[in-house]
Amino acid sequence: SIASGTPTAMSKTTYGEFSGIINGIHGSVHIWVGGTMSDAAVSPADPVFWLHHANLDRLWWTWYNSPQGNHQNPPLAGSDALMDPWTYTEPDTRNIATLHYNYV
Repeated sequence: SIASGTPTAMSKTTYGEFSGIINGIHGSVHIWVGGTMSDAAVSPADPVFWLHHANLDRLWWTWYNSPQGNHQNPPLAGSDALMDPWTYTEPDTRNIATLHYNYV
């Protein structure tokens, strides 16, 4: 039932509406899985964490490239745009090649 909100999220036409629903689903899955996944301090130690976050990335990419998402980026400004503790801003992270990452 947690994932049943996904089609609603995917139908939203603003980043704020989409991300609000997806973030709710995101947190609910962490709690539903329980154990290590339910503790933000250690959840990356659970292999399910990586599957869950890969799916969230997939959903974001699908929405972003859909007519509803229409290539909308988060409306971040000021200190919200800074990826603290790093000096990158959100636009700096849009192209992984500039960060010296690539998919093989």
